[in-house]
Amino acid sequence: MAWITIRVSEEEREQLKKTAEAEGMTLSDYVRSRLTGVKPRRKPKTEEVEELRKLAYEIHKIGVNINQIARAMNTALKTAPNERFFSAVEEGIEALHRIEAELKEIGRRLR
Repeated sequence: MAWITIRVSEEEREQLKKTAEAEGMTLSDYVRSRLTGVKPRRKPKTEEVEELRKLAYEIHKIGVNINQIARAMNTALKTAPNERFFSAVEEGIEALHRIEAELKEIGRRLR
């Protein structure tokens, strides 16, 4: 690691600092990116990380629901089609509609 020191006016420093913050970067990262032309990865904000954790949890719950539907359907299919079978199919369809609605809600949040 090597140091490079430059002098700027106080106004220039404040402008660089504001621009770096607007880009979600530190002042050093911003100046380095401008000098090299390589933009470092933006670090996600705490609230973004928390929202992604919530979405990941919701997607996990949806996956669990799908597994439960598949298990119920497989169990129902092993028996001769009867009232229980048709009831399981109806429950599966309703669950899939709920999952579809949840996925649409997640999609809206990601925009």
